Amino acid sequence: MDTLPPRFLPFRPIDIQAEARRLRLVQRGREDGARNHPPSDATAPALAEEEVQLAIGTERARCLNDFAAHLRAASDALSRLETAMNVARLRIDTAMAQARFHEVEAAWGGRMVRLRQAMADAEQEYAAFRTANGLTKSPRQPGNRGMTIALLGLCLVIESALNGVFFAQGSDFGLLGGIALALGLSGINLVGGFVNGWAFLRAAQHRRLWIKAFGLLCFIVLAGGLVLFNGYIAHFRDTYARLGEATDPTAIAGALLTKPFSLASIQSWLLFGVGIIFSAFATFKGFGFDDPYPGFGAAGRRLDRARDQYAAERADLLDRAAEIRDEIIASLTAGAENLRGASAQREQVLATRQRMRAEYDAHEAHLAEACQNLLTLYRDANTTARSTPAPGHFQRRFTLPDRGSESGPILALMVDPGLGHDAKALLLELDKLRDAAVASYELVLTHVSPEA
Repeated sequence: MDTLPPRFLPFRPIDIQAEARRLRLVQRGREDGARNHPPSDATAPALAEEEVQLAIGTERARCLNDFAAHLRAASDALSRLETAMNVARLRIDTAMAQARFHEVEAAWGGRMVRLRQAMADAEQEYAAFRTANGLTKSPRQPGNRGMTIALLGLCLVIESALNGVFFAQGSDFGLLGGIALALGLSGINLVGGFVNGWAFLRAAQHRRLWIKAFGLLCFIVLAGGLVLFNGYIAHFRDTYARLGEATDPTAIAGALLTKPFSLASIQSWLLFGVGIIFSAFATFKGFGFDDPYPGFGAAGRRLDRARDQYAAERADLLDRAAEIRDEIIASLTAGAENLRGASAQREQVLATRQRMRAEYDAHEAHLAEACQNLLTLYRDANTTARSTPAPGHFQRRFTLPDRGSESGPILALMVDPGLGHDAKALLLELDKLRDAAVASYELVLTHVSPEA
């Protein structure tokens, strides 16, 4: 008997000759025929015929079970693909993204409006300050105020150490006592010099004459006071080194006024010089601690802070909006790709299922033909050996009682529930959702703009 090529079947074809040998069909046909069995009027099949039909039926049942298992796997795959097309979640994600965009817009309408107004006020104040004071340049801002303070602290330590050395000879407490005394004197020099440069020398740069005159006068007075202070300290050290506890402070003041340059020791001169140098250095650093024009540096810093805060908040809002946009677009793009992939896989599963049915139907026809051939081998041998006519059913061709692929369980597995949604319509909807997200982002950009 001819069989279908195995490459077209997922099932094993029947080997007619091997099955005939296993059931001894030819031998049994001759033996039964020699006994004229079954009788000529028999309607029931012989035992050998029943065994053939039972073997073919068993094989058919096994193949039908395999076919049903494949169909169940295909149904499960279709269910998983349907579940993967979670468009409802994408709709919710898009709605949440739009709500987050609204939060960004609300933040712009609240805090950002106040920051914008604060920046506008600072700009107006800055412009009014420049106009009122006739300034055309930008304010000079100190590079690092912390470094200036640290440098003045270092100067305090150095001057105190030097003054301590100069006072050590005239102090009852030696080097440590001299340093303790010199620390206070150095502090007066540095603080006085810094204030003189930062407050009074800068005030002397003012446009208004009375402020300029007041600042210049105070600068001269404080500078002269620091010179007299250091001169008094130098004379005190000179006198104390000679007289000790008998030193008269009043006499020292008189000597300073009548004989300011009558210092007896080089240490006293060095004490005076160190005090003047560090005081002048502190004045220089104080003058450079801010813009030379009083108030101009502060106005510039207020404007810079307002601008920086506004720019930082605006950049943060734009970053948040861009992050929201990127997240939802990535989600929608992945959803569209999953939808396209699921649709293509679904078509493949359906096509495979149909091909499996055709292959099973072909194999079922093969089983019926194989059964007929096996019966024919038995019947021909039986008829040849008989002395009486063969039973009438020997002339009937074997047919299966039904088609397995049309049974109730198989038809139930073959039902195509269809998608819950139309794939093309869903892709169009996803495109619209993506466009809506981009439009919301662009609306935020329109609101959060330099001119907004």
